[in-house]
Amino acid sequence: PMTGDRVRFTPGQGEEHGWLEEILPRVGGGIFLEWRGKERLVAEGIDGLLEYGHTRITVKGGSERIGIFGKGLEMRYLSETCIVIEGKILKVCYLPEEV
Repeated sequence: PMTGDRVRFTPGQGEEHGWLEEILPRVGGGIFLEWRGKERLVAEGIDGLLEYGHTRITVKGGSERIGIFGKGLEMRYLSETCIVIEGKILKVCYLPEEV
């Protein structure tokens, strides 16, 4: 789970540890951005890659669209819900729906 995720948790009895039952669906969706160092960005909660280039990468998550602008941008990881981008990141911003 990520910070802010809702979970179903069963507490342990006495000294026993509890356990995570389930990570509940996110309410409201949205894209969660996390910087790791100066040249690495992780975007979770995406559901599409709209544009990919060395100076601009555009992703969407629900109705949100995020533009990542920079130099030498490279996609290091991509899954159905997450992208990891490395390079000289100069600007990150929300974009209008019609990109």
